[in-house]
Amino acid sequence: MASKGPKDDFGFFLIIIGIVALAWVGAGAPSGGGNYGNNNQNSSENNTPQTQEEKRQVENKKSIGTLSPLSEYISLRAGSLGGSDPKNEYLEIEVSNNAPSRINITGFTIKSAVSGRGTDIRKATILPFTGVLNVEETIYLSPGDRAYLITGRSPNGYSFKENKCVGYLGQYNHYPSLPSCPSPRDEILPFIGATYRNTCFDYIDSISSCTVPTLDFETSLSLGYDCAQYVTTKINYSECLKKHRNDRDFYGKQWWIYLNYDEPLWDTRREIVLLQDLNKQTVAYFEY
Repeated sequence: MASKGPKDDFGFFLIIIGIVALAWVGAGAPSGGGNYGNNNQNSSENNTPQTQEEKRQVENKKSIGTLSPLSEYISLRAGSLGGSDPKNEYLEIEVSNNAPSRINITGFTIKSAVSGRGTDIRKATILPFTGVLNVEETIYLSPGDRAYLITGRSPNGYSFKENKCVGYLGQYNHYPSLPSCPSPRDEILPFIGATYRNTCFDYIDSISSCTVPTLDFETSLSLGYDCAQYVTTKINYSECLKKHRNDRDFYGKQWWIYLNYDEPLWDTRREIVLLQDLNKQTVAYFEY
């Protein structure tokens, strides 16, 4: 039998080295290798915001706080913002049609999560009258109702609910604009004799909705006494209430609620506005 030489021993050594190398590769790198450090870094990065936008969203979520059970039914959005006149700055609250019942919002807080400025929502006059001290009551928003939260002061001194005649109060320059009223031409008109009948009814047809007409001396003569008397005493807010306050559709679904500030309340950008309930839980919010 031939004896083994140095070459045979070297070849055997190479085979052993190859087997060990294959076993090492199959088992994978040791757990203390560089890949472990990279995986740990990625895991840490996944738990940390990567952009300024993500960081901002995290901070905003902290500002919003705990959501109220009512948040399912109430939305808050911008109406008109960014101006210099508080009478023209307003937000909108709306109650969804699927809300199970009306919601009392008196005592809710509307505030900026950024500046902390804000105020509580106070009571309103359900049915306003002119020339008298109006009683203020709790504000209940029914399903489908909308409330305008106007930063400035009320032109006529109170917050109020929409009704069929309230457009006559538009002479005080409310914003948002008040709804239209029953047209004078559609009311039950007085008996007017044949001499002035056509002239009178043509004039009434020309009166715009929600307008309180005034007559000069010549116009009064041309209309005749009965017509002039009707126009100047029966086409106004008080008379509209007498005729329509018992109508089934007398009340509308909008409210004008004034916060009584003398300067704008909301920042023109990077603002977060919160509507909070009596427990200081967030009912609705929006950001811009």
